Amino acid sequence: MDYQVCRITRKWKVLLFCGLVMVSSSAFSAKNYFEISASEMKMLPKFCKTGFSRYKLEGQNWMNHLCPGLNALNHASLIYENNATKKFAIIEALSHFSYTLEHTQSTFFHSFVYLKRGEAYELKRDMPKAILDYQKALQLKPNNIGVHVALIDAYLKLGDQSKARELIEHGLKIKPSSKSLLRRKKKIN
Repeated sequence: MDYQVCRITRKWKVLLFCGLVMVSSSAFSAKNYFEISASEMKMLPKFCKTGFSRYKLEGQNWMNHLCPGLNALNHASLIYENNATKKFAIIEALSHFSYTLEHTQSTFFHSFVYLKRGEAYELKRDMPKAILDYQKALQLKPNNIGVHVALIDAYLKLGDQSKARELIEHGLKIKPSSKSLLRRKKKIN
């Protein structure tokens, strides 16, 4: 009898230990987007790998938020099955991008950050805020075809073909050979 009680107790100890290991593992904890793994780093822009020294922006805290924001956005874009994890990643991305915009003295990266924050808002299904950020990005870099495409796609999602068509025509004046713009023009017509 004593042997069976001891055996049951060992099973419970093992189960309890395994449970504690699972709960404390990273699978059950919130992701810290400041910690970017080598495989995640491969998905980020070059400046996240090499640093910002070429832009003469050393010592500014906002730089520490841009790459983690991009990492969080990548996670949110790649998560399909776990809605809670996706929401957390989107909130993290928005937080990092907003911090970057609020604390940047140089406007060099603003267009890029507005574009990426717009993508995060779009993943959150907040199209009005996404469009506002895309418009801000376009105001800062009016010749950026990538921003045109993001804004065109947002208008198409909302069913506003006239604004999308207007942007396509504007973009084609800047870059008449743009395959992405020509594809969207063909799709609308």
